[in-house]
Parts: sequence; structure tokens; C-alpha cells
Amino acid sequence: MISKKDSIKQNEIDDDFDITDLYKLVSIVIKNYFIVIFVTIIIIISTIIYLKFTNYKYSISLSVIPTPINNVHTSNIGEDNPFASIVGVSIPSINKGKDQFILYQQLIPSITVSEQISKDKDFMIKFYSGNWDSSKNEWIENKVVFSQKIKNFIKSILGLPIYDQQQPNAYSLHEYVKEKVQIFSNKKTGITSITLLSSDPLKGKILLNKLHQTADFILKKRSMMRSEDHIKFLNKQLSKTVQIDQKNSLILALAEEQKKLMMASSSLPYIAEPFDGNARSSILPTQPHPSKLLLQNTFLGIVLGVIIPILIAFFKDFFKKLKSY
Repeated sequence: MISKKDSIKQNEIDDDFDITDLYKLVSIVIKNYFIVIFVTIIIIISTIIYLKFTNYKYSISLSVIPTPINNVHTSNIGEDNPFASIVGVSIPSINKGKDQFILYQQLIPSITVSEQISKDKDFMIKFYSGNWDSSKNEWIENKVVFSQKIKNFIKSILGLPIYDQQQPNAYSLHEYVKEKVQIFSNKKTGITSITLLSSDPLKGKILLNKLHQTADFILKKRSMMRSEDHIKFLNKQLSKTVQIDQKNSLILALAEEQKKLMMASSSLPYIAEPFDGNARSSILPTQPHPSKLLLQNTFLGIVLGVIIPILIAFFKDFFKKLKSY
């Protein structure tokens, strides 16, 4: 016959938490089913509120390919004409097409491009329209909002530097582009995609088009300046040179530089051109996806609702055993 004391001990053993006992875990969840329902409902309601007030983002992309000039290859003047190499005008294929296109991709998120774009006041006003006071024809003075004050307070405690908010400028544009704009290249097709997620598809398209045009313009201008300097130098050498073979070498080098200058002077895209026109945006928002997010968070609510009662049972058992020692 089992005594009352032994019966109590047996019940305590039965009530002990055992994570390997599946039946025990299931019974804990069933007993606390209201926690599962409550947590799931809270998360579903939170998701619905988030979807109601969040800024939906559109996918904007600009596909570009190297211009035909990048596929044009001319003879290496330095190899065919030793004198041209001696005087310092050994210039390989026109603009070294592949390297120029890689440089174009690297230029897009650079501060160089942002500085050039920031000089275009019309663009800056369009892109940062919320910071522009059209009635006063000036930038709106930045006010420190409550959330920023809290961040600044935490930074001051941690000894971190606090920077004053500035009017839209090259640096703010550069930080935005560096964080938001992504560039992908498809080696099979040769198409490079410049992409951006934005809640304002119009501004996103304007930005991508501007980035492309500016990067291409910088490389075009750079090439024109180099060609003009080379042409001046070659003309100067021609006036000094008497020997026929040397003159022929300089004339060939001069012709190549004039060809480069002519191509760079064109109004057509220089290094990269849009594959299918200007930048395009998705018709519908791509982030967040309401039904997908709602489904994911419902599943998350159920999982959390199952985990919480198990954790409660675990800690109850843990502290009970801790007191018994």
C-alpha cells in the first residue's frame, strides 16, 4: 500500500518537466491553448496594422549594355609604330571597352557621380521635393524630430559623434545611392541591371536614369580631354619631325585620336546604353507582399504560441528544483 507521502513524491516526479517527453509537451500546449490563440491573434493584428501604415516599395530597374564602341578594336599604335610609342602615344583599342564598362559600373555608386548630380539643382529639387519650400524658393530647415533626439541622447551617453542634419547635398545623395542602389551583371547575356527599391517609383526612375547619364558623361568627358591633349601633342611633334617614317607613325596615331574624339563628341551614349529604354518600375508594389507576410506571421504566431507555454513549464520546474537544493 502506497503512503500519502510516497504519493505526493510520485506526483512531483510526474510533474517534472521533461523536454524529451513528447506526450508531456503536447499536453502542456493543449492545456494552454488560449496562449497559442492569443499570441497568434496579436501577431495577426500587428501585421494588419503594419500593412495598413507601411510604405509599399516598388522595384525599379534600368538595364544597360556596352555601346558598340566597346566592341570596336583598333590596332595597337605602339606595336605597329615604334616612334609613336617612344613619344608617349601608345594607345590600345578604343577606350579599352571592357575596362571602361567596368569603370562605368564602379562610378555609379561613387561620390564623384553624386557630386556631379548635386550640381543639377532641378534634379535635387525633384528628388528631394519634400525638403524644398517652393514659396520661399529655398531648402526647408531640418528640424530634429523626437526619435532623432533619443538617438542623439544615446549617442552622447556612449560617446559617439553626433552630426547635425544637413540640407540635401552630394554626401546625402551618395549615402542614399550607396545603400539603396544595387548593380548586377549577367555574364551570359552581357546585360547589367541597375536596381532600386523605392516607395516613390517616379523618383526612383529619375534617379536611375540620372546615375546612368552622369556616369556615362563623366567617362565621355574624360576621354575627350585625353584625346584633345594627345592631339595637341601629336600636332606639335608633327611640326618638329622631318623623317618620313616618323611622320607617318604620328599621322596614324593622330588619326586614331581624332577618331576617339569624334566618337566621344557624339550625343549618343558613350560607354553604356539602355537596353530597353529608360528605367522602369513594377506596376504593383513588390515589398512587402501582404498575403505572403500575413501567412508567414500567422505561422510565426502559432509557433511562438506553442513555445511560450513550454518555456513557462520549463522555468517553473527549474525554479522549483532550485529551491529544493
